[in-house]
Amino acid sequence: MKNLNFARFAGGSTGCSTLALATTLTIAALTIAAPATAQTAPASPDPSGPQAVTTIQEIIVTAQKRSENLQSVPVAVTAITSDQIANARIENIADLRSVAPNLYVVTQPGGNNIPSTMMRGQVSGAASNPTVDNGISYYIDGVYLGSLSGIIFDVADIERIEVIRGPAGTLFGTNSTGGAINYITSGPRGVFAAKQDFSYARFGSFRSKTRIDLPEWHGISAAVSYLHNEKRNNVRNYDQITLDYTNETSGKVGALTSVKRLGESTTDAVHATVRWKPLDDLTLDYKFDWSRQEFAPPPVYLLGFPDTPGGIAAYQLVASQVYFGGPTLDDYIQTERGRVAYNDTTTKSVTKTTSHLIVGTYRANDHLTIKNTTSWRSLDRNAFTSNLDGTGTLTVPIAYGPDGTPAAFAPLSPLSVRCCNQLRQFSNELQFNVDTKPVTATAGLFYYNRRTPPGENPFGLPVVDTFQVFPGNAHPGTPITDFDRSFYYKVRQVAGYGQATWHATDQIDVTGGLRYTQDDKTFFDTSAGEPGTTYTYSKGNFSYLANLTYKPSSQILLYAKYVTSFIAGGTAAGPLAVDSVTGKVFQGPAIPYKEERAYSWEGGLKADWLGHRLRTNLALFHVRYSNLQTPIFASTGCVTSPSGICEPIVSSQYTANFGKARAYGLEFEVTAVPIENLTLNAGGSVTDFKYLDISPEVLTNAGVTRVSDYPETMRPTFMSNFSAEYVQPLDNGMRLSARVDGALRSKIVVGTTVFSSAGFAAAGLPYDNDYMNKASTQKALLTLNARLSLMDVPVGPTTATVSLWGRNLTNRQQINIISSTGITATALYDDPVTYGIDLSVKL
Repeated sequence: MKNLNFARFAGGSTGCSTLALATTLTIAALTIAAPATAQTAPASPDPSGPQAVTTIQEIIVTAQKRSENLQSVPVAVTAITSDQIANARIENIADLRSVAPNLYVVTQPGGNNIPSTMMRGQVSGAASNPTVDNGISYYIDGVYLGSLSGIIFDVADIERIEVIRGPAGTLFGTNSTGGAINYITSGPRGVFAAKQDFSYARFGSFRSKTRIDLPEWHGISAAVSYLHNEKRNNVRNYDQITLDYTNETSGKVGALTSVKRLGESTTDAVHATVRWKPLDDLTLDYKFDWSRQEFAPPPVYLLGFPDTPGGIAAYQLVASQVYFGGPTLDDYIQTERGRVAYNDTTTKSVTKTTSHLIVGTYRANDHLTIKNTTSWRSLDRNAFTSNLDGTGTLTVPIAYGPDGTPAAFAPLSPLSVRCCNQLRQFSNELQFNVDTKPVTATAGLFYYNRRTPPGENPFGLPVVDTFQVFPGNAHPGTPITDFDRSFYYKVRQVAGYGQATWHATDQIDVTGGLRYTQDDKTFFDTSAGEPGTTYTYSKGNFSYLANLTYKPSSQILLYAKYVTSFIAGGTAAGPLAVDSVTGKVFQGPAIPYKEERAYSWEGGLKADWLGHRLRTNLALFHVRYSNLQTPIFASTGCVTSPSGICEPIVSSQYTANFGKARAYGLEFEVTAVPIENLTLNAGGSVTDFKYLDISPEVLTNAGVTRVSDYPETMRPTFMSNFSAEYVQPLDNGMRLSARVDGALRSKIVVGTTVFSSAGFAAAGLPYDNDYMNKASTQKALLTLNARLSLMDVPVGPTTATVSLWGRNLTNRQQINIISSTGITATALYDDPVTYGIDLSVKL
């Protein structure tokens, strides 16, 4: 599938060829199809008439590794259906910010397309060490996505999203101390159908999705979807420059030109699925996904400078640009979202993903079902550079005349990263489901392997450029030697698990679960040059679950449970510094970190009332975290060189154990159909989070000395989401839908550093950075969205739906994350109001 690129089949431009392809597929489908009537739900007394919404639909979830009614699962889980996905315009993981209680998602700065996810006080994000697992795990069709790199991608055909809140270590493994998010893609329906979706939005964004289902033939059914998505933005790069890496990489990477616009992407994706039932009790499912995303990261804005040697140096460089004909200091510093960002070291990144999934399900008898899930997944990203400082490149003198005046100049980058990514992942899970009257049980064996192919880093060098000068717009590094400086890592997990429920009576269930996981990690780092350093980790751990469920009636479920989970430890590479005697880069001692653990109590109520017209799901929880793992980006301190001198750290990115914390709170979800065709939804959470203990190195890195002063970042106390939709039946089977939805969160801390201006004052520099401390706490935020749809409009043998929509109608553009690197402090802002029109045609 290497050369698969549907966007260029027609030979023209991407947009035109995609539109031609989508149109051709749709016309072909309409030509060969027999006339079809609009689909209606069985709630209407007239099967050919419009659907009447009178009760709340039943939702099937797989939160316990088996298909069950949402209301019968003693787990705090939110299921987002395909209709809700369309109405909320959820296109990728970054759009999940407020769709479920206690879930908050933002995109991190940089070119890796990585989300920061918060759930029940656990914040999961990027780690410099790719062998680190994440406390909130992501899945597609039950397959664990071990790396967050490139995880914000469009998926062609999503049927449902399940958000499982709280530790889930027994069934979901070592990487779910906060919870798990599972994307379930669509399978074949076994009858002929075709659907074409178009969308056009503000800034020129365009999206097209085509799906065709084929009728079942001799037990075989199939479907294929193709997605093309062009997301556009209104932020341009201040300058486009070209920097040459040819010499440093021995020609493996040449000249890279920065992007013209930021926060834009073009995605092409294919989802194909085949189901074969050779026997009545045997089902074989195959799913193939391919995507290619070409993107520029969101704009990184310079917010200010920290009180560090690097921050003071960066301040002086930025302030001097006006003398070289550049912007002023006030132009560079942006405390609000602007139309221009100084990211001119950011280049375009291209990510390709390919996955194969084979699921075999065999019903051996009335009591035993055997299921095997095998998955292969690969990710490839081209060489790219990404700006982290928000200043772009700065002009500095590199040569002086006899009188001391500058005679030659060159661009300098205070802080940027450059890399590529390759990932190969394989997993296999053999699962046994037992269903008897006294006992229901799930047991399984799990194997997982994630690795980087040798040679994946064409730079073969440190991937962070700090105060790097580019004479002649070229990186001055020396060519790569014969020594293979390829970065390499491998992660392996082997686990066995079992969870059994004893149906003590018709009303009482008792559940126990146990999982043992063996984690093995190998990490080879060549950042400091020959001969490189190998880091290893190997350890096994247990996770437990105990659950008591009581059903006073068929419509009410009460449960109480205790569950544990953990994230494996590991070893991080030491800090980089330069030996002042030899002039060579060297690496400090390795930095080990311990496994993170979570211990959680939870009680819940799930109930349907008034003949399924009212649903109330509540959960109370208390969770305690120990040895919290956190990424550290340090640029201060020193490390002893081979020459015996404590040299200042040039770059240090590693994972450390944060300390201890606890969180407790309440989560709720309410759905009501008060009158026919009106559906109301509301959900939310109240969470009290507190650090109990923080390691000295983390406190120092944040600029504080007391645990109580450490910012509780990305953890709003209150979050809620709500929606109201009314569907009015019209003549000829048409319907008119009006929907309003929104989200409200309390104030939130978006940065992890407390800034001081003492160093600037001591140096006699007129700069006070206290405004950044104020910006680190963002006010409460209300966002509103709306959608108006005319549905099931007869168009010949087909039906069409037209929708007008708007997002972030309040046009709030707050800071959603502040990143302090020790050189600059940068901010990412929310996008402005967007609006557009959708057209869907189906038969």
